[in-house]
Formats: sequence, C-alpha cells, structure tokens
Amino acid sequence: MEWQPQPQGLRELMLILNDASDPNYRDQALVNQRLYLFNQYPDYNAYLVYIVTKLTPENLQLCKTAGSQLKNNLRNNFHMIPSTVLDYVKQCCIDVLNHPNSDMVGKTISSLISIILQRGQMIDWPEIIPLLIEKLDDSNQRIVETAFDTIYMICEDLAPELDQEIDGVRPLATLLHKLTQFYSSPDVRFRIQALNATSQFVSLKPVSFVQQLDLILANLYQSVADTHPRVLHEFGRILTHLLEVFPEKLEPYFDDTIQYMINALSDNDREIALGACDFWTLYAQSSHYQHSPTHRLPEVAQGLLRLMVYSDLELFELQDEESMPHYSFQACSSKHAPLPLRQELSDPEEDSDTTSVDNQSESSFSQQDDFDDDDFYSQDSLRKCSAAALDALSVTFQDDFVVCVLDHLLKHVLVHPEWLIRESGILAIGATAEGQYLDKLIPFLLHSVQDSKSLIRSISCWAISRFSHWLVNKYDEDEQGRQLFFEPVLSALLSRLLDTNKRVQEAACTAFIVLEEHASFRLIPYIQPILFYLNQASDLYGRKNRSRLYDALGTFAMAVGTELNRPENICLLMPPLIEKWNTLSDKDTDLFPLLECLSNITTALGPGFIQYVDPVLSRCTKLISSTLQEQVLADQYPDEMMPPNVEFLIAALGLVSGIVRGLGPKIEPLITETNSPLLVLLRQCIHDPVSEVLQATCALIGDIAIASFDVLVPCLHDLIVEIMDILLHHQDCMLSISVYNNALWALGEMVMRWGNDAHPYVFGLLKVCIPFLTHPQSPASVKENAMVALGRLGLASPQYVASHMKMFVRPWLKKSMSVRDGEEKDTSFQGLCAMIKFNPLDVQDELCLLWTAMASVQDPSHELINAFSEIVSGFHHLLEEKRWNDILSQLNDDTQKTILDLLERNPNYKFVNKLLV
Repeated sequence: MEWQPQPQGLRELMLILNDASDPNYRDQALVNQRLYLFNQYPDYNAYLVYIVTKLTPENLQLCKTAGSQLKNNLRNNFHMIPSTVLDYVKQCCIDVLNHPNSDMVGKTISSLISIILQRGQMIDWPEIIPLLIEKLDDSNQRIVETAFDTIYMICEDLAPELDQEIDGVRPLATLLHKLTQFYSSPDVRFRIQALNATSQFVSLKPVSFVQQLDLILANLYQSVADTHPRVLHEFGRILTHLLEVFPEKLEPYFDDTIQYMINALSDNDREIALGACDFWTLYAQSSHYQHSPTHRLPEVAQGLLRLMVYSDLELFELQDEESMPHYSFQACSSKHAPLPLRQELSDPEEDSDTTSVDNQSESSFSQQDDFDDDDFYSQDSLRKCSAAALDALSVTFQDDFVVCVLDHLLKHVLVHPEWLIRESGILAIGATAEGQYLDKLIPFLLHSVQDSKSLIRSISCWAISRFSHWLVNKYDEDEQGRQLFFEPVLSALLSRLLDTNKRVQEAACTAFIVLEEHASFRLIPYIQPILFYLNQASDLYGRKNRSRLYDALGTFAMAVGTELNRPENICLLMPPLIEKWNTLSDKDTDLFPLLECLSNITTALGPGFIQYVDPVLSRCTKLISSTLQEQVLADQYPDEMMPPNVEFLIAALGLVSGIVRGLGPKIEPLITETNSPLLVLLRQCIHDPVSEVLQATCALIGDIAIASFDVLVPCLHDLIVEIMDILLHHQDCMLSISVYNNALWALGEMVMRWGNDAHPYVFGLLKVCIPFLTHPQSPASVKENAMVALGRLGLASPQYVASHMKMFVRPWLKKSMSVRDGEEKDTSFQGLCAMIKFNPLDVQDELCLLWTAMASVQDPSHELINAFSEIVSGFHHLLEEKRWNDILSQLNDDTQKTILDLLERNPNYKFVNKLLV
C-alpha cells in the first residue's frame, strides 16, 4: 500500500511552509528552526514530495518552498534518508513524469531526479534513464518537455556516469542516438537542448560518444541550415569543442565548417560571432590544421577585422568615462625636458576635433580621481576575441595570413575616413604585424600616437609596445636602427605620459613598462629625460594612474640598476616620492604601490639611498609592528576588532628587503637601532598563517643573511627551527609555492654562512630538504631551491652531511643541469665537492652523471674549478684504469675534454679524508 501522510502532520507542515514562503513573515529565523527540527522525523521528505507532487497546486509558492527544502535535504542528508522514503520520492518523480500537472512541478522533479542520481549511483536507479528516453517520444508536449529538462540536467551534472555499464548496457549509447534525432526537431527548444546536452560529452570522450561520433556529425551538420540564433550558437559551440578534441573527425565537413564560421563572423547575433572568434583561435592552435589550405584566410581576416571596431555600447561606456573631468596639461607645459633624442613630438591637442565623443572635456581634472574604471579590454568582447583570433592565426600561418591582413589594412582600413575604423586597424597591427613589415608600420604608429582622438593615441601606444623586442633588436643592430626606431618610440611614449587623457596616460605608462622590461640597460643613456617625464607625470596623474606610474618607476630602477645612483638622478627621482611618502597616512592603501616602487629603487640606489633610509626604515618597522599588534587584538576580540589589512605588512617587509639589498653591510647598525626591533618582529612574522607574509618574511631573512649575517646570529636557532617547521608541515597547510622557495633559499643562505656551527641542525635540515628535491610532484622551482640548500648545507658541514649523500645525490645532479649558472649554483656545487671528499664511495655509481653535471657548469668560479679538479683527480686515483676508461667512454666528446682538462690541473690529488658518521 502506498505511503499516506498523517492529516494533522501535513497541515502543520503546510502552515510552516506557508510562513516560510512569505518574505514578509516577521520571524523567518523561527520558521527555519522549526523546519530544521522536522528532519528528526524519518518520513519528513515523504511529506515534502507529497506536497510537491500530489496536492493541487493552488499555492505554487508553497510547492516551490517544499521543493527547495526537499532538494536541500537530498543534497545534504541523502545517506540518512530511509530507503523506503527514498523509494517513495523516486516513485512520485516517475508519477509526475507520466502526468505532469504544471511547469513548476516538472522543473522541480527534473532537479530532484538529477540530485538523486548525483548523491546516489546510477546503478541504484537503473530504470530512470530508459524511462526518460521513452518519454521523449510521448505525444504529450508537457511530458516531453519535463523529460528533456531532466535529461539536460543529468547530462550537465552526471556526464561521466552515463557511460557506465549497467547490466551490460551503457545508458549513454541509447541517449545519444535519441538526442541526434532532436537536432532537426520542429521545436526550437528541443533542438537547443539536444545540441547542448551532446556538447557535455565531447571533452570527456566516453566510449559511447566516440563510437557514435560519425552518426552525431552526420545529423549535426543539418543545423547549418537552421535560422534560429540560439541553435546556431549551440551548433558553433559544439563544433569548436569538436575541433579541439576530435579535429580529424571534422575533415569530411571541412569546407562546410569553414564556410559556416566565416559567415558566423558577420552574424548580427553577438554570441554567434563570439563563438566564431573562439573557433578561429582554436583552429590556429590546432596542429592538425596547420598545413590546411589557406585560400580562405583573406575572408577570415576581413571578418575578424570588422569585429574589431568599437561597438555603440563600448563607445557609450567610454563616453561615460571621458565625461569625467581630467587634469589640465597646462600645469606642466611651461617646462621642457632635456630630451637627447632625435625630435620632440607635437601635442595632439593643437588640432583636436572637439566635435567627437572621443574628446569630450579633456581638461580641469580634479585631484579626486578615485572612481573605479572598468577597463573594457578585460571583458569578453567581440573586439578582444577577434583580436585574439587574429593574433593566433598570424602566429600559425605567418605570411600567408599576415600579408592578406596588412593588404586589407593598408588599402582600406588605415586610410578610412572614419576614425573608429582606423583605430580598429591599429589594434589589428598590434595583433598581427611582425618583423619585415615593421619598418613601414612603426612610422605610421608614431604618427598615430599624436592623433587628435584619444582612443587612437591609446591603442597606438599599446600597438607600439607589442614590438618592444623588435625595437630592442634594432637598437642592438646599429646606430641607424637606434636613431630611426628606438629613440623616436621612446620619445613618443614619454610624451604621451603627459597626455591630458587618462586612458592615454595609462596606455603610455603600460607601454613604457613593457619597453623598459625589454630594453633593460639600454635605457641608461636616457636616464635623465626619462626621470624628468616620470617626475612630471607624478604631478599630473590621479591615484589610479599614479599607481601604474610607480610600477614604471620600479621597473625603470630594475632596468638601469646602479647607474641610477648618481646625485643628478637622485635629485630628480627621490623628492616627489618622499613628498608623497610623507603625505600618506599609515592606513592609506595608496602606500602599497609606493612601497613596492621604493623597494626596487632602494636596491638600485644602494648607498645612494642612505640619506633617506632612517625615516623610511623607521616607518616600515612601525607598519610591521602595528599590523602585528592589531592582528593579535583581532584574534583576541574577534567580535569587536576588525583584522588589519595585511597588505601593509607585506609591502613594508618588501621595502625593508629592498633597503637591505641596496645598503648591504651598511644596514647592520640601522637594523639594531630601529624603534621596534626588526629581528623580534621577524620572529613574529614567521608564525603568520598568510602565505604572502611568510614569503616576504623568508625573503627578508635571506637578504639580511647576505648583507649582514652577524646580526642574525643571536636568533639563528629560532629562525631556522621555525622555517624548518613551516617546511615539515607543508602538507598540513595551504601555502603558496613561493613560501617554500623562499624558505629553502633563506635556509641555504643562513647555513652556508654559519659554517660548521650549523651541524646540530644537519639531520633536521636534511629531513626537510630531501623530500622537496626527490618528490616527483615537486615544482621545478622548489626542486631547484632544495638542491641549492642541500649543496650549501654540505658546504657548511660536509663531514656531517656526507654520510647521507646517497639519499639525494642522483636527483641533485639531475636537477643541477637545468639550473642556470650563478653564485647559488656555484656554491652548492662547492658543497657537493666538499661532501664527496669525505664520502667518495657513495658517488661511485653516479660518476657518469657527476662528470656530465660538472661539464654543464659554463662559468665556474676559481674555487669551484679547483674543487672539480680535486674530485676528478681523486676518482682517477681511486678507480681501476679499466673502470675509469669505461666511464669516460660513456661521455660525449665535450664532456670528456672537460674532465680530462680538470684532471691535468691537479693530477696528484687523492682522497685522504674519512667519512665522519
């Protein structure tokens, strides 16, 4: 006999559900509590499904609330529901499938079935999928809709499970066959759902899907002739998935696919055109079609170029932004930079077309530039996606594609009277142009960067930045390349830094940062004019662009390095920064970019920063101390105190690191004299659970070890133990890779300088470092830092580490060959050699690898060459001649020569030390 509810219990539950469905009910918390208490009754969920499926739906909101309660219970308490109740819920769902009485109930049932299959197993309800497929052929439209809604949800939520065998049958095989029949359904909703449901299986590549793929494709291409936008969107989407996963299967339909995707680029429906852009990006990235016919590429190029023009909506948003007031350029126009470049570029404002929306109100900008500017480029727009596709196609098909793009640009787009179309052409230049074409395009971009339209000026800055690598190559080629291309571009970008338009300022600043990163030391001859323009921009910019300007200053400091440390440069660079530093409060988030900027500058200036160091270092320690104190209070009184902004702590630690790197040994008295003892603060920071804090703390500890190791000695024990603890418990907490990198690096710096005094910590350090080196899933950077730390530990206490060398020497040697040369690799190899002298026997089986690793060091120090020579000579005396020759014969000619050269340097050295266990 079918389960029946108790009338009184049903009435009580319905009253509570009725209150719960009323958003204006005065005590919702009490209602929710009463509903929660119903979970103690085993058949509570039977009551809920009864209300949803058996009662006349006079109060749809009541049924909806009951359905929501039931879905939550199934999700959260599935395995606590009695099997008899669950069977009743299933039967009620099937009853609704047979006789749906409303759309709302049908959708609820679809969700319930999907949740039951998710929380349970497909095999526990084997009859449901065949029943749903059967209902797709029902004459009742509502039954078909409910069945399709359910199948659609199941395909989204349980795609992998559908291909599991149940009694020798894969439900997906039958389902896919049925779905293909609906690709041509007269009901557009079913066509859309069938395509969408099918697309869920493409990337999974289940057996049933692969077996039926030819049938699916044959039916799928009927959708090419469809006219409904949603159907075409789904059709394009599944084609893009198939191109990515089964590119070879599209070959029989290649011409139809290409034609459809070319047409889709011109479709008025935004989603269809976006899908086509995604297709062409993947097409370019597919190795299967890299050598396909290229005769249709001009059509593709023209279709993509049309989409790169700003839409009316984009212009409306930009116009909204441009209507905000801007700084006046007149504030700095009376000064002239001592620019030693070929020419000054004229100001675009002289011939500005003031009738365009592009140039509304580019003057009288208030200092309160703190509104949130959503950069349109960060959104998925047709403009962005078409540019990405153009870029990808130009990389893959190179001249075959680039020539047709540039031909169309030069003949039609770049000479078009409509400035918006010209602007899109400049975007296309940045996305496609390379090498041989840039001699002609750079002069055009230099002209465009002076255009009267701010959007053209900004996109021209971006396009120029795309060719920074080419510009640097021109600089290196000869004087003519420097004068014709590099210097005019540098001059143009510096001029645009002082543009009246914020978007242009931002674009110029970003472009200049990119050029800085590529040009590096090549900017040294231009330090003075660059500093002048950056200085002027500091007065001009609002807070958002000033943050980007600080990024440019920091990057510039890294590029030119210690050449910045000249009195004439410091007097241009530092006063505006210190002035801003003094005006910002300790709680002002504008301190973050300034702190990061100063970190790079202090490193570059080195001793030149000494005149500013006292107040800066004092404030940094104050920021660190106050943030830590506020965190302690917030932990003690969580209901009364808000936790502090940890970014202040992170940025302050970063700046102190920069000061330490810059001043070197001169930092020692300053560290000991800070108001809040810095080393005490570091011992607190090392306990912080935030990854970024630990990362910055370990970096600072390592920097202090390099600059002034003696300062650390009194607290070395605590620091080493705490860092080891972080590394030992790395599996118990979610810390970033950078924490482990910096922690391992800091340990290596400390123990190397501590020397033999580090021997009490050898076993603990080995226990920490070896797993990071040997674990197969350790990131490459972590393995590198573990390798260096182990080598430096061996350099400090070789007689104590040598007995454990067999545990790590093979992975150590393998990793060493992928580590770039430098002081860290050099000292770690010195440590390895020191260990081998105490324990050569544990390396005998790895001599071929050892010789290869030695030969891979391209520029060893004098100390390392001597150490290598002693190791080679030692083994030459230790091994029998036949064994020596056998090992040597396994090496390539270059490695053999290196080893024999090392042998000649010190032919009489023998291993004489004994291993200390």
